[in-house]
Amino acid sequence: MNLEALKELCMAFGPTGREKSVAAIVAKRAKESGMQVEVDALGNVIALGGPEGPRYVFCAHMDQPGWMVEHMDQKGILHLKPLPAGNKLGQGWGIDENTDIYRISSNDDGKKQEAESLGKGYAGMGTYIVPKPEFEYSSEAVFASALSDRLPAAVLLEAANGIDFSHPVAFCFYTGRYIKAAGLLAALDGLDIERCYTLEVLKSSGDINAGMGTVILLRSRQSIAPHSWERELAGFTENLGVKLQKAVRPENFSAADVLSRSGLPSLVLGIALDYNGTRIEKACISDFDDLKELVKTLSSGGKAG
Repeated sequence: MNLEALKELCMAFGPTGREKSVAAIVAKRAKESGMQVEVDALGNVIALGGPEGPRYVFCAHMDQPGWMVEHMDQKGILHLKPLPAGNKLGQGWGIDENTDIYRISSNDDGKKQEAESLGKGYAGMGTYIVPKPEFEYSSEAVFASALSDRLPAAVLLEAANGIDFSHPVAFCFYTGRYIKAAGLLAALDGLDIERCYTLEVLKSSGDINAGMGTVILLRSRQSIAPHSWERELAGFTENLGVKLQKAVRPENFSAADVLSRSGLPSLVLGIALDYNGTRIEKACISDFDDLKELVKTLSSGGKAG
């Protein structure tokens, strides 16, 4: 795991609809790996490698949950709207695009959130705020904010440095995941797709656990993985010595659900996180490295790199 690259992504400001900083990092690192990079009108980053032809496509989102200031009351307290709507972000510290600091808390009824500005800037209606980024690591794990929103992109960018690009491949880093993944559909438009994989994180619980290898999500809310792909991946992971977990999460929404409804079969490749959805999440480095090796193998047409 390239901890420096992951930290750069985790510390970047990128709430839904404001992913410009994250996109710039993604585009720069993809170009450095030798991929041809395009940025579309919505801000999706599409990185192409290998010859022309039907591509293996890997998708990762760039945005993260945050808040938008709805108004400021007479006491100077900022009243917040979660982005996406209904998302639970908890209390603590937040920052805006200029790194001004805010203290986030619940108001008296405990249902809505508000913020007090502690920085020098003025936060008006429409200001975007995200949880204040934090990043720590040990020899076995990473502890950081925004891990669930940055790990998939980090896996693809690190994998790109070890791919021989003998097979046509595309990495799509898409915007607006929570707008029913409309940004993802736009990013894929025009690509000649042979296989499509979405990289996501899943909460450790019951059937899957952090530290136990790559996860294949066999079923989510409206998506069922192609069975032949599952068998193929099981063979690859065995040859690579990579641990493989299989999960069925019909209660979970996945980008694969949107792709399935549009007529494009997709398989979710995932990492299990401890404390997923909390301010500080935990990822095992071995899981990251396992998924990276699997992506490299798939991107090279099934040849282990």
